[in-house]
Amino acid sequence: GSNGGTGSSGVAAGSGGGGSSAAGAVGGADTGGTGGAGETSSITGSAITRAVGGNGGTRIGGETGSAGTVNTGNGGNGAGGTAGSVVGGGAGGSGIVVIKYPDAYTAITAAGLTSSTTTAGGYSVTIFTAGTGDISFVETASLISVAFLVIAGGGGGSNGGSMGGGGGAGGYRTSAGTSGGGASAESALSLVESTNYTVTIGAGGGSAASGSSSVFATVTSAGGGYGGPNGSNAAGGGAGGGANGGPQLAGSGTSGQGYDGGSADNGGYAS
Repeated sequence: GSNGGTGSSGVAAGSGGGGSSAAGAVGGADTGGTGGAGETSSITGSAITRAVGGNGGTRIGGETGSAGTVNTGNGGNGAGGTAGSVVGGGAGGSGIVVIKYPDAYTAITAAGLTSSTTTAGGYSVTIFTAGTGDISFVETASLISVAFLVIAGGGGGSNGGSMGGGGGAGGYRTSAGTSGGGASAESALSLVESTNYTVTIGAGGGSAASGSSSVFATVTSAGGGYGGPNGSNAAGGGAGGGANGGPQLAGSGTSGQGYDGGSADNGGYAS
């Protein structure tokens, strides 16, 4: 993915985490960098933007970072503060898995998954919002073409001891529109009846913790990288975490899933 720009020398505000469609912005002298933009999908029938990077923390002491929205894969915001101020960054938003398939077929979902299904226009759309377990399809003897959207949990923003970096968005892979990191749509999956396929919804990372992967069948999206905490580099992931306000490194995004976090003083990238 594209790298964030290089900030000015000296301690600055935290940089934004990478999003699924853009890199995080570099933090300014006082204002945290904006998290990278997300991708918009209409697989459910409504256009919804998800997998946005978390904003970097400002130079305002004691400002706790806000959390990413549940089931978006958004990164958590970094906490604000000057050196010596340690408040928590926001948690990343949990991931989501959405599948779309002809309504002549029925998806059987394991008890460990939280899901809902709607049917319209000859297709069923099943949205998985929590848990892990297997699904299978019945009432067909042929291959089933299944469209998918798989978003991992977002990375957590980091503490404000040196203006925490924003968390990177969870990895974004889809066959129904543009995938993360500027990649094209992937091919829909061809699945067969009476076969179990794993679904896992990745949790968002807590403060200074990366998000967890989300899975559907053979598709895995990587959790977003955490924002850079005081004195440490940010983490790579689906999208990379933003650097903190010191001279540490930003995290790199994963090809086909998300972009890098915004860099700090030295313009470097950790992983």
